[in-house]
Amino acid sequence: MLTINPISSAGRSVDQTGIAMQPSSQTAGAPSQTSRTPKIAPGSYDSGQMHLLRESTRDLGDILSKLMAFVQRLLSQLGSMSKGLEQAIGAPVGNTPDKGGEEEGPPRAGQPAYKTGTVSQPATTPAANSGYTAFAGDPLKNSDAFLNHMKQMLLRPTPTRKPGDPVYDLLNGNGKTEKGTQYKVDALPPTARELEQLTEMYGIEFGLTYVKDKGLVLSTGNENRVPIAGGKDDGIWVVHTHPRGTVASDLDLEVLDVRSKQDKSLAVRVAAGEQFGSLSTFSSNNREVENTPL
Repeated sequence: MLTINPISSAGRSVDQTGIAMQPSSQTAGAPSQTSRTPKIAPGSYDSGQMHLLRESTRDLGDILSKLMAFVQRLLSQLGSMSKGLEQAIGAPVGNTPDKGGEEEGPPRAGQPAYKTGTVSQPATTPAANSGYTAFAGDPLKNSDAFLNHMKQMLLRPTPTRKPGDPVYDLLNGNGKTEKGTQYKVDALPPTARELEQLTEMYGIEFGLTYVKDKGLVLSTGNENRVPIAGGKDDGIWVVHTHPRGTVASDLDLEVLDVRSKQDKSLAVRVAAGEQFGSLSTFSSNNREVENTPL
């Protein structure tokens, strides 16, 4: 068996493994100080460290100040660009089409954005108090011509209404708005602005349909759908409202393609606040053919 003998050199101590240890200069009972380093009290720095800290803080403040100034300039430029584009097309831009049937997308902050088609203005303006009977011919046999006529009716000035008129009563909070409620409005059809106002007041969609033997029917819906009065063979889907300003939905296009004989229909795209929205024309394969500011 291998053994290691202690070394007894002067001034050196040897542990039991035979490994020489460094000489100790401390006296008995005194604490060891050979392996300790001085501690710095929390929160205490020398003058050099405080100088560096102040300089770093000053530099960081300058950087943040410049960054905030840059962001403000950028927001200002974006606002100017948006206003210029809005003036060029007649309405705010940037909306993507709704893909949830007639259900519109989630509410947006501020006023709704619009993705417009060709901006148009009415060729003629019917009298404010005109009724749909001013149309010459059978609407079911001339659906395109009838829809064009109704578009001008929707864009006419606001008519004079009296109590007992369904639109007057609704605008004054006296009508029924349960989903599926129908009103006959031949005598004085609503304008697009009135439909927009009703939609904002009640937070629901409204729809206007021509039905054979009934005339023009105004229907109430809920926040994202409205029933269509009439059927494929006896009705023309004139217009409905979109409370959040979206373009025609997948279900809107499907209605034209499968459940209707007409090629086009109209949608009032409601704007937020005091700004008026627009009257959008869509077809079975195009979410927006043209768009007319109200």
